[in-house]
Amino acid sequence: MIKREILEEIKQVSAKIFQTNYKSNNSRTGHKFLQRKLQGPRLASYYPSKVPVSKMREIIGLPIPNSQHTLRMEILEEKVRKGKGPVKRGSK
Repeated sequence: MIKREILEEIKQVSAKIFQTNYKSNNSRTGHKFLQRKLQGPRLASYYPSKVPVSKMREIIGLPIPNSQHTLRMEILEEKVRKGKGPVKRGSK
C-alpha cells in the first residue's frame, strides 16, 4: 500500500502540473460559484425603481393614513367597549 505522505506529494505535483488548487484539508473553495456570471445587474433591472408608499398613494389618489393615530384610536375604542376607557370630561 502507498503511504499517505507519498499520495499528498503526488497530489501537490499534479496540482502544479495541471495548474489547479491544492487543498490539503479537503475544504470547499467556492470555485463553482465564483466562476458563474454575476446576476446582480440582471436581477436589479427586473424590479422597478423604489417609490415611497406615500407617493404611490398620491398617484393612485388614496388618502394617506396616519397609522399611529389609527392604531391608538382602535386601542381606545376597544378599552371603551370593555369599560376601561378614559373618564369623560366634567364627570367625576
